[in-house]
Amino acid sequence: AEGYGLCRYVLKGEWSGTNGTAAGSPNLGNYFRNPQMLLTLNRPTDILLRLRCSARARPSMHMALFDGGGRLGGTDAVVSRARATSEGGVYAHPPGGVLLPRMHLHSGTFVCILSTFEPCDAPFELVIFASQGSMRCDKLHA
Repeated sequence: AEGYGLCRYVLKGEWSGTNGTAAGSPNLGNYFRNPQMLLTLNRPTDILLRLRCSARARPSMHMALFDGGGRLGGTDAVVSRARATSEGGVYAHPPGGVLLPRMHLHSGTFVCILSTFEPCDAPFELVIFASQGSMRCDKLHA
């Protein structure tokens, strides 16, 4: 099973044009305005992330995981600098959502940017699997 042996954490949010968080892909110039999540790992752990969207919206989505301790700006949020990306860097809309496959990370802080290819208003659910008690996840606000 996905995330076998790890605890499941769920964080809900949304892409919103009104709130300025529906910024689309890097091609559009405001990628860094998409929702950003701060993952704080207090010890090394395996981690797996899955981003899902409701079936009615189903936009093409992408996740990029960066080293860092705070909200990334326009010069830092460059996908080619990401530690890992979902679906090999391609925007996709599979029924189960997009996946950052299981990987081992050292303790520290990481920023995950959640984006859609075209800006759109849609709810999302970020499912994170990590060792029990090893992780905290916070939304980073602009």
